[in-house]
Amino acid sequence: MANGNKVAIITGGGSGLGQSTALRLAEEKVNIVVVDISEKGGNETVEMVKKLGVEGIFIKADVSKQDEVKNYVDQTVEQFGKIDYFFNNAGISGSGSYFLDSSIEEIEQIVGINLLGALYGVRYVAEVMLKNGGGSIVNTASSAGVIGQDSVVTYSATKHGIIGLT
Repeated sequence: MANGNKVAIITGGGSGLGQSTALRLAEEKVNIVVVDISEKGGNETVEMVKKLGVEGIFIKADVSKQDEVKNYVDQTVEQFGKIDYFFNNAGISGSGSYFLDSSIEEIEQIVGINLLGALYGVRYVAEVMLKNGGGSIVNTASSAGVIGQDSVVTYSATKHGIIGLT
């Protein structure tokens, strides 16, 4: 915890909304932990936040695996001593196939990343935040979590679940 800045973990931080959020928080002098399955995107985001004058680290993780989630939380605490913000953002929409055309593997992958990943993240991050006096957690849901969509049934179900979690 070299500079005393607040610390944010961002899952899915290697692209899109996660990367944009990392850059925005870095402008506010928040140190960034980028969690992503993509090393290329994750490292790219870290380089971008460092150019904004904050510390950044990349941790490769498959958020559908509980041990990898616990690892990114433990590594963050080891590096920075705390977690102030958690943007629980990693997610995939899947192939867009109709539900009955979706493979069981695809269903398991979407549920694993979108729902289990979010649950594991809140579980381990909240534990650290409570010990340290609090923090903020933002979970990425979707309009598909409010109104089901026939081309993304499994995705929609997981986003309903995230709304329930939140």
